Amino acid sequence: PDFRDCSALDVRVLKVSALLGFAEADYAAHERLYQKLAREAGRETWEVDRLCFHRNKELVGLLKSAGTPTAKRAGAGPRPKEGFRPPGRSCR
Repeated sequence: PDFRDCSALDVRVLKVSALLGFAEADYAAHERLYQKLAREAGRETWEVDRLCFHRNKELVGLLKSAGTPTAKRAGAGPRPKEGFRPPGRSCR
């Protein structure tokens, strides 16, 4: 199904993106990032998305303790820019 290669980007998932040093504002670019991470981990995109969502505190803590390049600047987390929307296709 289509949803297996999709991600639902919310503030928690975007916080992980920021800690990885990925400040791209384009929804499709963020989705490509999570697709790439999923492939490299041998997982599907939606699995990585759900990990970022459900285990966000632990993941953010691990990334901060690992000294990611933007950990100090991430603060309360990123906010999606105006117009930050998923592409026309549905991931449901």
